[in-house]
Amino acid sequence: MGCAVPLAMCQSIVERNRTVVSFSGDAGFLMVAGELATAADLGLKTIFVVFVDASLALIELKQRGRQMKNRGVDFGRSDFAAIARAFGGAGHCVRSTNELTEALNTAQMADTLTVIAVEIEKGAYDGRI
Repeated sequence: MGCAVPLAMCQSIVERNRTVVSFSGDAGFLMVAGELATAADLGLKTIFVVFVDASLALIELKQRGRQMKNRGVDFGRSDFAAIARAFGGAGHCVRSTNELTEALNTAQMADTLTVIAVEIEKGAYDGRI
């Protein structure tokens, strides 16, 4: 968990003229959110897409699959767009495909890092994995 952020940052360092996008769940992103300070210090323009459902969704899916109770996998929502701004970046919160497309287009033109928080429904991974 959390490896997409530093891996994308490294790719942004290696290929400064290439758009680099990472994809993380909200819990994984929170584990390494402090890395945004380094991204800002290095002037990286990395785009960080965060899927927000306030849950360790894949673990919860496994719990349900084993007919276990939901335990220790839900947590409060964080304002990921505000976290990006706190580190000097741009932040967007989206809830639809059109909003995501617009945010990605805006992020590609930005002079700084961008965090795009994609709000998804609980259970969005059901039947997809």
